[in-house]
Amino acid sequence: MVADALAGRLTEATLRHEERGVVAVLSDRRLRVEPISGPEGDDRWQVAVSVDDEMVAKHGPFASPTAVADRAATLAAESVSYTVCCDGHRS
Repeated sequence: MVADALAGRLTEATLRHEERGVVAVLSDRRLRVEPISGPEGDDRWQVAVSVDDEMVAKHGPFASPTAVADRAATLAAESVSYTVCCDGHRS
């Protein structure tokens, strides 16, 4: 259900189905969409954004496949960046 919604919105990404969710692989980032439990034990989803194999942001929870696919499409279109700290590590 979530994979279908993502496929319809992220046509420029390669989708990989993994044990805990779906990963959309783009040229400069990865968007991992995973299920999480909502407050009443209902299904929710979150999106984690990774650049150079480092997580730089996490978004959610989202209550519907459409909502998480919409947010993933927005994240795919936005510029992504991270800050390098004085010790040389990303923050």
